[in-house]
Amino acid sequence: MLHPLVPAVRFGGRPAKHTQREILNALVYRLRSDCAWKLLPHDLPPWQTVYHYWRR
Repeated sequence: MLHPLVPAVRFGGRPAKHTQREILNALVYRLRSDCAWKLLPHDLPPWQTVYHYWRR
């Protein structure tokens, strides 16, 4: 259901470091915990990456 909302990797670019599932997990964690972006756990992708997908 959420797959269309997470943009795919662009063709011809560099390969993605983090899977779409990791990005989605980080977004759900952020929404459920209502924490600051910089307080995301270290086992999730960097907060800058997650925030970039949030803004898109």
